[in-house]
Amino acid sequence: MAFSQSFTGKDTAVRLEGGGTQAQQGMSQMILDAEKLRYDVYQKNRSEFLKNANIDPAFVLSDSARKTQMLQIEAFNKKWGKRAQETNYNLSQQDLLDMQTHKNLIISEQQNQMSQYELFQQHRDLVAKNPNRYDVNKFAEATDSYMQSGVYDQTMPPLKAISFGSFIREQASKAKGEFEPIREIVGGREGIKTRNIQDIPKFIEDNLFVNDQATIGLLEDWDKQSPEEKNKWLSDVNQDKQIDASERKNGIVNWAKQFYAKDAEISSYSWRNVPTGKASTTGSTTSKIPEGKFVAKRPYGTKEYNNSYEFDGSKILRNVSTSGAVGISGDYEDALASGNVSGRLLLYNPDKDVLVFETVGSSESAETKGTTLVEVPAGNISGVDDIPITINGAKGTVGELRARRQRQQSTPTQPTQEPNAWDKYKRK
Repeated sequence: MAFSQSFTGKDTAVRLEGGGTQAQQGMSQMILDAEKLRYDVYQKNRSEFLKNANIDPAFVLSDSARKTQMLQIEAFNKKWGKRAQETNYNLSQQDLLDMQTHKNLIISEQQNQMSQYELFQQHRDLVAKNPNRYDVNKFAEATDSYMQSGVYDQTMPPLKAISFGSFIREQASKAKGEFEPIREIVGGREGIKTRNIQDIPKFIEDNLFVNDQATIGLLEDWDKQSPEEKNKWLSDVNQDKQIDASERKNGIVNWAKQFYAKDAEISSYSWRNVPTGKASTTGSTTSKIPEGKFVAKRPYGTKEYNNSYEFDGSKILRNVSTSGAVGISGDYEDALASGNVSGRLLLYNPDKDVLVFETVGSSESAETKGTTLVEVPAGNISGVDDIPITINGAKGTVGELRARRQRQQSTPTQPTQEPNAWDKYKRK
């Protein structure tokens, strides 16, 4: 519709129903409705914010852990409370996302603390129920550390150590092998003594991790060793100028095979009455005594030995410590590395109180190969005094030769009817 230029607007005004008062009330109601709507939105935003911002503290035993929680929650409330006031609780989507991420990090830390607390409770119950297996004192130390740091980092309760030497003796006593038989006649009875285990180093290595409490005892024994002793066994195999975990483990294993060797040397006996007509004696003989011979002078490798007893090489010495030992052949004409070797017994020399034998197989710890001639102090060999000898029909033991020589060295020089203690063996 088009308006003419003469249009005055007359009669276009329309009177509101109810007059001016009703109109004013209608306007006021519109304003109130708008304010209520805005307030409802505000309340909704505020309620939503408070719901999202609420973080309940999780109870844990450690004061330090609880303090960490409260500091994190306090920092969260300050940051997002301030942001809510700045926006009149009308946070942007990015604000809401950031606030939820912040909250999730705190809840994750609480869950981590709760899992540590639950693990601590489990360990506490285990220690209380099994005081013979778990170390109460070490657990108390771990508890103190947990209270102070707020972190419980134990994967299992600390085990109570038991003696590895006692454990390996018990294991060896269960073995029923019959190795290196020796016949002994004592008080009219004949006994056959046999070793339960043939390869003692391997037996020890096989039992290193059979009993976890015994393994802890082994590690405690290792920790008690002097730095000098430890350095004998720890070697930088890959030559990277540091001892890594595998090199340390190998060093401890080789040390254990030598350190507990005597604990694993268990012998078993079977006894019977001596047959009629057999003389009773307290001396020791063997069913396989090597018919050796006494030699005045005999070269072995780069050395010569006077007044020595020579064996036939049939007796094998096992797990012999190389402490103070030297090689006397080939590339080994020098002090040997600390370790263990096995070999064929060749000669005993009382003047130096040493034995000579030829190694059987290689030794990683002593860094030797097979057929190496080695001179070893007699004291390194377990049971050396019981090794039997026969010289020109006279039967005895290495121990008798050692004792006789010690008496000879401690007696002042003077004329006697037996100037040389070896004469009885050299007589035909």
